[in-house]
Amino acid sequence: MTQAHSLSNARTDIWIIDDNEHYCDQLTSALSRCRLVRNVVCHYTFESALEELSKRSENPGMILLNVYLPRTSRKKALSRLRRLAPDAKIILLTGFKQEIAAMKARKSGVTGYLPRVSPVQQIMKVVRASLGGSKPGETFMISRILSMDYWLQSERKDLGLSRREKDILRHLSRGVTPQDIASDLGLRPATIRSHIRNIHKKLQAHWSTEEFLRAFVVKLGITRKK
Repeated sequence: MTQAHSLSNARTDIWIIDDNEHYCDQLTSALSRCRLVRNVVCHYTFESALEELSKRSENPGMILLNVYLPRTSRKKALSRLRRLAPDAKIILLTGFKQEIAAMKARKSGVTGYLPRVSPVQQIMKVVRASLGGSKPGETFMISRILSMDYWLQSERKDLGLSRREKDILRHLSRGVTPQDIASDLGLRPATIRSHIRNIHKKLQAHWSTEEFLRAFVVKLGITRKK
């Protein structure tokens, strides 16, 4: 089953592949207010999306994909979408704690991801960033920060970080090297490196960029030393 919505001032077609019609309507309403979007097409089954893709000469510029559609393998779905729409930007709508799966999916060309239960406004931030010219890596970074932001607001406010780990995270976000952190805190460099490994594990972070770490510092409210 498919439902298409034609929008004015068009630029990019976006497909939503999700079996919840109410959810699709919510996303469509938000997308209709984005000046970078032309048409929104909702597919309520993965099979209907594939069937239409195989018949089209012009593919959508972006696909929002629910990875939990019935009888659909995420890995196979991404492979088939990539084959039929190689240039489409794909945003995964995942389960609440599917960061690891999303990281693996990045190798398949996924542009970004967010928990499916995220507020529509957060999904739109990722869409706008991608359509607005952000590089795939930048868009993925933004989506990851927003995903973890939702986790921070919804579940564990401190992500299980100790006071010492928060202090080290504050230093890292300012670009201070582990050697200098050790000197400042009066600890051994090996101890600092061990703390950093624990921080990365708890944040499930695969980057150490200042921007990424600074985002967590702000959300955790540890911008000043306590």
